Amino acid sequence: MPRTAQAGGSAHGATVLIVNHDVPSDPVAMAAARKAQAQRDVEAAEAAVARAQAHYDAATTRDKQDRQAAHLAAAAEALALAQKGLG
Repeated sequence: MPRTAQAGGSAHGATVLIVNHDVPSDPVAMAAARKAQAQRDVEAAEAAVARAQAHYDAATTRDKQDRQAAHLAAAAEALALAQKGLG
C-alpha cells in the first residue's frame, strides 16, 4: 500500500521578490519622462475637446446640445488641468 506524505505544520506559499531594474534613476531622465507624459496628456485633452466640440456641433435637439455642452465643459476642464501639469 503506497504511503502519502503528511505534514503536521501549516503550509506557506513561496515569497517572490521582484526588483525592477528598468526604472530610471537619473533625475534628468525622469524629469524628461514626466514632461513627455504631460505633453501627451495635453495632446489627448486637446483631442477630447475637439471631439466634444464636433459632437456639440452635430447635436440636433436641445437635449442633446445640453448633454454635449456638459461633455465639452468637462473636456475643457481636463485640458486646463493637463496644461497646468505641463507648466
